[in-house]
Amino acid sequence: MPYFKAKDAKVYYEKRGSGPLLLFISPPGLGAPVFEQQRDLENDYCVVTFDPRGNGKSESGNNHTSALENWVEDTADLIDHLGGSVILCGYSLGGTPAQITALQYPEKVKALVLINAFPVVNTLLLFVKFKLGIWSSYEDLRSVIAKVLSISHTKKKDQQQRISANIKKSSSTVMKKMYKEGKSYDGRVNLPNISCPVFVVYGSADILTRKYVKDFRRAIPLLSTICIKGGTHQLPTKNADEMNGAITQIKNNL
Repeated sequence: MPYFKAKDAKVYYEKRGSGPLLLFISPPGLGAPVFEQQRDLENDYCVVTFDPRGNGKSESGNNHTSALENWVEDTADLIDHLGGSVILCGYSLGGTPAQITALQYPEKVKALVLINAFPVVNTLLLFVKFKLGIWSSYEDLRSVIAKVLSISHTKKKDQQQRISANIKKSSSTVMKKMYKEGKSYDGRVNLPNISCPVFVVYGSADILTRKYVKDFRRAIPLLSTICIKGGTHQLPTKNADEMNGAITQIKNNL
């Protein structure tokens, strides 16, 4: 299994295909298994997925530092390990470290793709989801959240098992910090400073994050948006063909 050495932890990643580097960041716990449908992009891209530190197969490293800062630094280290700038795709809460990486390391990110992501948590539904994420991160409840998230993402039993196993292997301490710090982050004031092209891919039926498209539009004048009709929050798995088509379209527009 491939690992790269981050600051103080070995981080698991997967790399398939050839072409421009396409790096996906998942929400807490889900890791690489949630992007299995994006392997269909391997003919056009070098597709890279990883388990953030403390998630899945990756080591936790120093738990006393900021989980969000570690997430960003590990993403930057992985890009260096890959040897070139990337099209960076952040899904849901994975969109938060993606935004920060694009801001702090503009030379490493050639384009930013935000998939049902958000710059701040300020709606009741998303706030409640984060509170549930924090609550369910306690070790004795990870089996419950593993079952709920795996079933909500896919009907494929084998993929459900891999997503569930990834969550169960994840550190409850790290996951809880990821949710807490993600809930507190407000990146709206920094969005205009992102220098690379930014694309927002969202589902028209996603009640959790659809509202945030307006926030991105207000802050980024040259923002490109792609709406997947009928798409729910779980675009990478439930609307994989449409999402993959959107990402292929993005490549053609760069």
